[in-house]
Formats: sequence, structure tokens, C-alpha cells
Amino acid sequence: MPLDIQIQGLYVKNNTMPSHFTDKHRPTHHKTTHPARFFWWWLYTFLSLILPPFAVIRLLWKSRHNPDYRKKIGQRFAYGLPTLPGRPIWIHAVSVGEFLAVLPLIEKLLADSDEPILITTTTPTGAAMVRDKLASQLNQRIFHGYFPFDTPTIIGRFIRKTQPKTALFVETEIWPHCLRQLKKHGIPTYLINARLSQKSYRRYARCRRFTADVLNCFDLVACQNTMSEARFKTLGAAACNYGSMKFDIHAPPDFAAQKTNCKTRTQGRPFILAASTHKGEDESIIDAYLNSHFSDDANALLVIAPRHPERSRAVQQLCINTSLQVERYSDAKQSPLSPQTHVLIIDTLGELMPFYALAKLTIIGGSFIPHGGHNPLEAALFKTPSIIGPHFFNFDAIVTAMHAEQAIVVITPSIEPQIDATKKAAENVAAKVAKKTTATGVETPQTLQRQSTGATSTPLSAPLLTPLLTPLLTPLLTHAINETLNQPSIGHRAHHFLTQHQGATARYFTLIYPESP
Repeated sequence: MPLDIQIQGLYVKNNTMPSHFTDKHRPTHHKTTHPARFFWWWLYTFLSLILPPFAVIRLLWKSRHNPDYRKKIGQRFAYGLPTLPGRPIWIHAVSVGEFLAVLPLIEKLLADSDEPILITTTTPTGAAMVRDKLASQLNQRIFHGYFPFDTPTIIGRFIRKTQPKTALFVETEIWPHCLRQLKKHGIPTYLINARLSQKSYRRYARCRRFTADVLNCFDLVACQNTMSEARFKTLGAAACNYGSMKFDIHAPPDFAAQKTNCKTRTQGRPFILAASTHKGEDESIIDAYLNSHFSDDANALLVIAPRHPERSRAVQQLCINTSLQVERYSDAKQSPLSPQTHVLIIDTLGELMPFYALAKLTIIGGSFIPHGGHNPLEAALFKTPSIIGPHFFNFDAIVTAMHAEQAIVVITPSIEPQIDATKKAAENVAAKVAKKTTATGVETPQTLQRQSTGATSTPLSAPLLTPLLTPLLTPLLTHAINETLNQPSIGHRAHHFLTQHQGATARYFTLIYPESP
């Protein structure tokens, strides 16, 4: 059944896509001996040869906080790779987000094909997510290794040892030497669920000839949306819009038990979830939460899930410095959450889904600094309203389409006129809190904030903002929290948007197996 266009510029009808890509769809490019092409290849080769030692030093440095960074370093040089029972389908997903995006396809491959599947990641968190989500098939049909450094010798050794039948790179994983060697060996290679933001497009366009040379090593760039398709084609790629597998998410079979367990551990308290936060965002989110009406309730809770769990201690210290009672989820597993706790930090992997389901609203991290944002569709699966900051360029097509459908709240400078009203509301909250004492003697977060900052007029004067954030961002987020909590229909529209655009996984499967129905 054709997938009709629901949002302008996001997806195409299923029946307008070629069943399998052929050369007639490839843009015409003439081989060139332009000096720029050779210069960029020489420069990239030179850098790829001298950087691996520094990359190893960086891994060892990062292992101070996460020991997994120093494990299996030999695999970065294509040594110590897993023993495979046959020629695998190779899928490279750099980290957690990319792996979760391609997980529906992996599950379909496990169900409808027989080949072994080799999954490579770059980060230990990505490796941990592979182990968590595919534990039952690990070292049977599923094999994991770390992606090797992109030098001609190391990549050549990796391909000889693994002998992939097909190579699939997820989203924006474009590695010149690896792609060149795969093409040399005649291995079908695809960039799947591909996306290209305007920012990345401008960067690639600076070396257009080199970029076109690299992109033409792909048999096809299968894009998430028409905007990415247009950008890739402009750069010289053979591109087609297949839709996004990010929409094909679903709750796991044991989700009911996960949800019950989560509710038990949080003592059934109402909470706001700040998902996948990065350094420089937590201060602003905490400040906005403290100024929101939601935190008036002494039973309310803020749940923060850092994108990288190794940041958990830093976030915990930030809360302590703000005189907030804080617990980490790994500790809450051992004992019930204290009634005095204001902030719960999720310092584990693979356990966020029930929090999306139970949250009153979700704040999408990575969007309050110039990181590009994270996936807003996981909250949409459970009809949970979401707020995202101004930096969502990694998900520009999805967020723009959702915003057009009033299915997400986007914080932008265009709502500056609302600041005065937000300040007045915050002043009213501060006056109310100053007179408020609870029957249990538990201090509210606002009171604690006023004590820790010495504020005498409004909590907005608390200096929790970092230099990376615009001074208006915290009051804007406070206003958005207050407004979104009164509009549960946002979550319902987000869920409808999600269900209207599912089905891309089957199309990507036919890319690998064109003879399948």
C-alpha cells in the first residue's frame, strides 16, 4: 500500500521509489583529474596515517571515566575481531542513537534472513547497547566489533578478515578509505537512513570534488527525507528517499514489567524527564525546572538522563552544589527512592523507555547547545509531550514537520515577548514559596534554590546559566514547561504523527534483498 505524503517535503509515496536502484538513477559525473581531487585524497590519507596514535591516547584519556574505552583497542587496528561463521551483513552504527535507529532493520534481518550480522560501533556506549538489546543472539547470529581506524592498511585487513557480503553505514558514517576499498572489492555498499543537515552540507561542499568521489563509492544513499536526498544529490551522490526507520520503534515484549518496575523504583512520583542531556545543558534545565509550576509539588521529581553515563557524577555534583537532594538510578535499584529526593539521575543504559512512558513531559537534550538534538520520537511512542531547544539540526526534517502539526514544542527566540509574562509568573511562584512550609518539613526545591543562591526577588536571578547558553533560554524553557503541562494533546498529536510515517524498515530490507516481496 502506498505511503501517502503526510508532511510536505518529508516522505514520498512508496510506489514512486525504484524497487532496486540501478545506474539510471545515478547522477551523471565525469571523471576528473582536477588537482583539488588529488589534494584532498592526499591530505586525508596523510591525516589518517598520523592520527591513530593520538586517537589511542584520547581513548586512554577517556577511559579514566569509562574503562570500556581502553578495552579491545586492538580491534581499532583490525586485530582480535570476532570469528564469523560466514560472510556477514556488516552494519556500522557509530553510537547509541544510530544503533537504535537501525535496530528495526536488524530485527527484521534476524527474522527473515540467515546471514550472520556484524555490527560495529565507535563508542563503548554503542557496544553496550548492542549487548543489551541483542543479548539472546550475541555470538550466534549477531557479532560486535569496534570500527577500525580509516587507513588503507587497517581497512584492508578488516575487509580480508570479515569478508562482508553487504556493507551498511548508518546516517552520516562516511569513511573515504573504507568506502574506496569496499568498492574495489565489489562489495555492495549503502548509506542507510541517511541524513544531511544544512550545516554538514556546507562543510562537505567546501571540498565538493573529493566529496563526490567518496559518495560515489556508495551503490546508493538511501535517505530519511527529501531534504537530505536533495543535499546528497547536490553533492554528487546517487540518492533516493526511503524514509526513516526511526519511526519504526515499538515497545519490547517485556515492557509492561519494565514500566511496573520503573514505577516502583520512583515510588509513583510525577516527574519530568530530561533525556540525553549534554555538558552545558543540565544547569539550564535544572534552573527552568525549579522555576516551573510543576516543582511546586513537594512530591515532584526531575529525572535527568545524561547522553553519556560517565557524566553522571558531574551532574550529581551539580545538583549537590545547588543544594538539591539527588540519587542515581543504579543506587535506587537497591533501595526505594527517598521522599526527599528532588533529582534522579539515570546512570545506566537501555532503561529509558519506561521513563518516556511515565513522564509528564520530556525535554529533549542536545538541543540547548549546538549539538543538533536527539530523537523526539521515543516520547511520541507513548503520547508524552516533548520540548526541544533551538539546536535540532540533526533532526531538522522530523522536528519541523512535527512542529507544523503542533506535535512538539520548539523553543526559539521568536517567543521573546513571552518573557515578561514568564518573569511575572516566576515572581509569583517565589512569593508563594517564601511563605510556604510543608507539613512534613521537607523543603521545596524553590526554597532550596533561594537559600543556595541568595536570591531575594525572583528565582530567575540564580546564576545557573553557562556562557554557552543564551540568557533567555532558561525563562523560555520555564514558560514552555508551564504551558506544555496543560496541553496533553501535544503528545497525542505526536503519536499520530509517528504512526502515520511508519514502514520504512521494509523498504530498506528490499534494498538488501531486492527479490523479497
